[in-house]
Amino acid sequence: MINEECCKCLLFVTYLFFSLLLVSCSDSDVPLESLPEEALQTTSTGDVEDLWVRINGVQVSEKEAIVFFGQTNLPEQNCLYTSLYADDEILSWWPAGKCFPISGESWRFQVPLGVEGAPEELKPGVQYRLSVYWPGAPGSVMAEFPFDLFPPPSP
Repeated sequence: MINEECCKCLLFVTYLFFSLLLVSCSDSDVPLESLPEEALQTTSTGDVEDLWVRINGVQVSEKEAIVFFGQTNLPEQNCLYTSLYADDEILSWWPAGKCFPISGESWRFQVPLGVEGAPEELKPGVQYRLSVYWPGAPGSVMAEFPFDLFPPPSP
C-alpha cells in the first residue's frame, strides 16, 4: 500500500505535468491578459472553426496612407489586429497593438504614412505582407495578403 506522502507527491507531479502541458499547447503569440477586454467578445455559437477573416485588398498612397479592406463574420465590436512585414521582417513602426473595431461584415481601415514613426512612402522592390487576425484565435482566425509597389503587367 502506498503511503499518504507518496500519494500527495504523485498528485502534485500529475497536476504540474498537466498544467505545463496545457500552457505549452497554447497557440497564441499574444498573451490574452494584455489584450483589451473589447478585443475578445464572445461569439454566439462559441465555435472558432466557424469564424473567418479575409483581406480583399491593400492600397498604398504615397505620403498619405496604407488602406486595407476585407470581410469577416466576427460579431460587431470585436477587434482585428494587424502586422506588416517587409521581406519577412516585421516593421516596427506599424501599429501592431492597435485595435481595429469591426462594425459589420465588410471592414476598411487605414494607417497614415509620414506620422508617428511611419515612413512617408514604402520602398519599391520589397515584398510586403499584411497579416490581419482576431486575438480570440490568432492562429486560426487570420488572413495574410502579400503585395508590392509594382503595377500589374499590362495586357
